Amino acid sequence: MAADAPLVGRDAQLAALDGAVATVAGGGFAVVKLCGEPGIGKTRMLRALEQRAAAAGLLVCTGQATEFEQDVPFATYAEALQPLLSGRGAGEEGDAVSRAVNGHGPAGAASSVDRARIYSGVRRLLDDARPPGVALLLDDLHWADSPSLELTEYLIRKPPRRPALVAVAFRTEQPPSGVVDAIAHIGPAATQISLPHLGPADVDALLPEVPRRRRALIVRASGGNPLYVQALSRLRDDTLAALVDDHDLDASESHILTGLVTDIADLDERLRRVAYAAAVAGAHAPIDLVAHVAELPTRAVIAGADQLHRRGLIDVDCGQLRFRHPLIRAAAHELAGPAWRVAAHARAAAHLRAHRGSLQVVAHHIARSAQPGDEAAAEVLIEAGLAFTYSAPAQAARWLGMALRLLPDPDRLGDRRQTVLLQYARALGLGGDLEGSREVLRELAHAGEPVRTEAAAFRAVVARLRGDIDEAAALLTAELDGERLPVTAGGEAARGTRRDRGAPRRRCGDAAPRGAGTRPVRRRPAGARRRSPGAASLRLPPGGRRRRRSTPRRRSGQAGGRGDQPDAAPARRAVRPAGVGPHATGRRRRGRPGARPGGGGRGEH
Repeated sequence: MAADAPLVGRDAQLAALDGAVATVAGGGFAVVKLCGEPGIGKTRMLRALEQRAAAAGLLVCTGQATEFEQDVPFATYAEALQPLLSGRGAGEEGDAVSRAVNGHGPAGAASSVDRARIYSGVRRLLDDARPPGVALLLDDLHWADSPSLELTEYLIRKPPRRPALVAVAFRTEQPPSGVVDAIAHIGPAATQISLPHLGPADVDALLPEVPRRRRALIVRASGGNPLYVQALSRLRDDTLAALVDDHDLDASESHILTGLVTDIADLDERLRRVAYAAAVAGAHAPIDLVAHVAELPTRAVIAGADQLHRRGLIDVDCGQLRFRHPLIRAAAHELAGPAWRVAAHARAAAHLRAHRGSLQVVAHHIARSAQPGDEAAAEVLIEAGLAFTYSAPAQAARWLGMALRLLPDPDRLGDRRQTVLLQYARALGLGGDLEGSREVLRELAHAGEPVRTEAAAFRAVVARLRGDIDEAAALLTAELDGERLPVTAGGEAARGTRRDRGAPRRRCGDAAPRGAGTRPVRRRPAGARRRSPGAASLRLPPGGRRRRRSTPRRRSGQAGGRGDQPDAAPARRAVRPAGVGPHATGRRRRGRPGARPGGGGRGEH
C-alpha cells in the first residue's frame, strides 16, 4: 500500500499494536509477529508500529533483510544496532558486536562460543539502552541470514532485563522456523497478527472517488491485496475486466504490473523459465505441459515449482501449477517477452494437440502463435469457431476472424470460405457486433445457395435488432419475390427501403401502409410462380406479426408440399437462432391473453 494512502481495514490489528507498545511502556517485554502474503501490508504495519513506539518514547531500531544479502552474516542487524552502538565506550563485548555487524569478524565461521558472546553482547546493548526501553523492528525476515535469525531467536527466548519490544515481519509461506517456534513458547507476551485481505467496504474507503462499478472490478481483480488495489486503480476498466476473466492484458498497460513482482525478475534463469512457462500454459497448468513449454526436463520443473512455492508465487495442486494471484501470472507473462511468448504458445498448442487437449484451449494457444498462411492453424481456429458460435459467440468471432486473416486468399479455403464467412457473421451478430455482422453479410449478397438465402435471412435479423424495420422487411420481401436484393454503396437496399426524409421510422409491430416504402406481401395461390429458396419460412404478414394457422395434411400430388421447396430448411435455421419473432427487439407482444412471447403457435420456437 502506498505510504500516503490511508490505512484501512486494519483497526483490530492497530489496536493489538497499541497493546504491545503499552506493555513495553509499562515496563514489560513484548513480541509482535506480522505475517501475510506479498503486498498485504506488513511493511506498512511495521511503520505504524514504529510511529507508536516513538510516540511512547521508546528507542526505535529498525532493520530489514534483503534477498541478496542472505550470505552476509548479521546483515539484518547491521543498521538496526547502529543507534545502540553509537557513542558506546570501547569494551570487549561491544567491540565483538561491532566487528560482527560491520562484517569485520568471521561470524559465519566462528565457533558457537564466539556466537554466544555476540548474542549476549547484543542483549547487553539492549539492557544498557536509555529508558523507557527499546523497540527492535525487523522486516522481511524470510530473507534473513542464519546468524541474524539465530540472534533474533536468542533475544526472544532470553529477553533483555530492560523493557523491550521485538517485532518481526515475514511472508506466511516462508516462515523462519526457529523464530516462529520461539514466539510460540513465550505465551501471552506474544502478539501474533496474520494480515487479512481487504473487503469491499475497505476498498470503498481506500478509493472513495472511484465509481462503484470500477471499485467492484478492482476488488475482484486484486483479491483484496492492498498493493494490487493501488496498482489496479491506475488501469482502464477493460484491462480490469481482462484480469477478472483471466485474459491477456493490453500491452500499453501491462508495464504497470511488472513492477509489482520483482521476485520473478530476480530469479535465476531456470526458475524464471519455469515461471514464464507456467504463465503461458494457463491458469491451472499441468507439470508436463509446463516442462514442454519451458523446454526443461520434468524433474527440473518440479524442483523449480517447489522453489517458486516457497517464495509464495505458485501453488501446486493435483499435479498442476497455479499462481497465487492473477497479477503475478500477468507480470510473469509480460516479463517473458513477446517473441518468447509466441514460440511458447506454439509449443503449448503442439503438446495439447498431441495429447488430445480440449479444442478451446488449443485454439487459445494457436491464436497467439499462428503465422500467416498456416493452414493447419486456420483449420483449428475454424473448427473451434464453428463449435462455439452459439455458446461463446464473441470468442468464436475472434477465432473465425483470425482464421480468415491467416488465409486472405479466397482460393485457400475454396467453397468453404462462404460458409465460414456466414458463420463469422452469425458469431459477430450473436456477440453484439451488429455493424460488423452487417458488413460481412453484405459480402454474401451474391454468394451461392444456400449461403445467400441464409445470409439474407440473418441480415434481416441483424437489421431488426438494429431497429431498422424497413430494411428487414425489404430483405424478406425480396426473398418472397424471388429477387436478389442489390446493395448500394451506402448499404441500403436499392428498392423497398426508400422513405421520405420527414417520414417517421416505423417500430416493431406497426402496420406497414401501402406506399410507405415497403411493398405489402402478396399471397399467391398454389401453382403460381415459385418463390426463391426458403421464401416460405421468411413470410411476415402485414404489421410484422406471424399469424397462427393450421397446416392441412398434404395429399399426394398437392402443390406446396415439402418437395416443392427443397431449400426452406436452411433459411429457417438462419432465422431461428437469433429469434425473428416480435420479441427480438425487446418489445412486449400485444394480442390475445396468454399468447407466447416471441411468435405464433407451436413449432416456431
